Amino acid sequence: MNTKMHPTQGKTARLCALALAGLALLATGCAKTSDVEKLQGDTRVQDERIRALEDSLSRTLTQQQRELEALRTANNAMQGQIRLMQERTEALGKEQSKIAEDQERILSVGNRTNRRLQEEMEAFQKAKLEIDNNLDKLRGEVTQIRAAQQSPIAGLPDATAADKAYRKAHYLLVSGELDLAVDAFNAFIEANPNEPRVAMARHRIGQSHFLLRNYDRALIAFYEVVEKSPDAKHVHAARWMLARSLEETGDLKLAREFYAQLIKGKTPYANDATRRMAFIKKIYGD
Repeated sequence: MNTKMHPTQGKTARLCALALAGLALLATGCAKTSDVEKLQGDTRVQDERIRALEDSLSRTLTQQQRELEALRTANNAMQGQIRLMQERTEALGKEQSKIAEDQERILSVGNRTNRRLQEEMEAFQKAKLEIDNNLDKLRGEVTQIRAAQQSPIAGLPDATAADKAYRKAHYLLVSGELDLAVDAFNAFIEANPNEPRVAMARHRIGQSHFLLRNYDRALIAFYEVVEKSPDAKHVHAARWMLARSLEETGDLKLAREFYAQLIKGKTPYANDATRRMAFIKKIYGD
């Protein structure tokens, strides 16, 4: 238990003690004026000391109260700063979360865009290949039309019945009557099986079927030229058209074999055959 007395309590106790002492002296009749004065002087000294002590204590308490108030103010300011930092930290966390969400969204959009671009690029490449293929087909058809027109009607002989039959079939071909031209050339071959122009007639039949897009029949006619007339001057053209017809029917393996023959033999169709081989590889692979 704390037994330390407050200064004011000590002052009261001393005053009581001095009063009691004075009373005691008066009661005994032994008190003297000098003693009383001395006692009063001591009392004043004690009072001054007590007042000085109280003033010092009051100043100390006041200073402590000021310091405590300053500490409270500083503490409140620090608490405010802490709350502000917490708010800023929370705001920063939210901002970081938003940035992460934005980054994820941007990445997702970027991935979708890349996939779309890839799909569009693939579609473009496919369309380009199809266009190239169609152009190549058109070039082949134009080539066949020009080949059919190489022998003008006026320059064809018509002295014999065979001459007249061949001239008629050729006229139908260059006139665009392709179905009739096929029948006329077949009639010419049947009537003149040993005629030197039979190989060319077969070739013209193949050309007519190819232009009619009857590729199954075209490849039969061109194959007969390659097999039965290997020394004919138009055999390379027949082999080229045979490969083209096989390609159109989907027999790519056999088409490649005939393209390879044209390339290996360094024929006038070697470049065209190389282009078709590259196209087949690009579209269908090895």
